[in-house]
Amino acid sequence: MIFFEVLDAADNLTADEQLEMSEILYKRAIDLRRDILKAEIDESCREHYSGTIHPQSVEDIMKDILE
Repeated sequence: MIFFEVLDAADNLTADEQLEMSEILYKRAIDLRRDILKAEIDESCREHYSGTIHPQSVEDIMKDILE
């Protein structure tokens, strides 16, 4: 089902069902974002403890970005 089909299907729900669906989708989005952040943090920790990254000054980071 594509996005707009889901929206059209939601029109057939009652107002209470639509509110419940929006709450469920909101909570799922939060959980998904939390999982993504956890994976990024885990990867950063692995890189830090393996020694593949090192602390840098803001100036050095900006130089890398601008180059």
